[in-house]
Amino acid sequence: MPGNDIDPILNMTTHETVESSSSTSSSSSSVEELVRDILILKLMRLVDASKEDTETLNAMYGQIDVLSELVAKINAMTDKDGKVKVDDELFSMLNAVLTSDDLTDQQNDLKMSPDSLNILEVGKTYKSDDRQRLLENLNMKIKSLTTKTETKFLDLSQGYSEKLEAQQVGRQIINNLDNMMKSLLRGIAGR
Repeated sequence: MPGNDIDPILNMTTHETVESSSSTSSSSSSVEELVRDILILKLMRLVDASKEDTETLNAMYGQIDVLSELVAKINAMTDKDGKVKVDDELFSMLNAVLTSDDLTDQQNDLKMSPDSLNILEVGKTYKSDDRQRLLENLNMKIKSLTTKTETKFLDLSQGYSEKLEAQQVGRQIINNLDNMMKSLLRGIAGR
């Protein structure tokens, strides 16, 4: 049944879809094939966008985890006077969350600027006020990333809804074309 012709197309990889679309677009002779080609292109766009959104979302969640571990490490190392002595592990954890020229702009968006973190050398001690300022900066970055992940998740959900809608519209159009063709053939046959 032609209404089921779209199912294999929806399950194709982007590469397979491009090959299928390019091979059929030059020989498209029916409305059904044209509709299928248009839906393939729309679904390819949606799949590619959702892959990018998912990768970005995963990177954001990963950075939130790293920053949360850093906050926990600072809290665990705080003495009774509110001071934190920098050891090798804390020093490397702080440096790991900094922006760098080696990273892409998207990767640097997840990191913190050196100005926002006053990183002391190993063996030096953060005073209580400096420690509090460091924690506030880390928590603000966590909050900012959390807000961005919520927005990105909404984008991903919207893309998923668009994909489902495109699948439903595609099936409906193909079913309508199939029914119209059957009706036309019955009319020609005189039934």
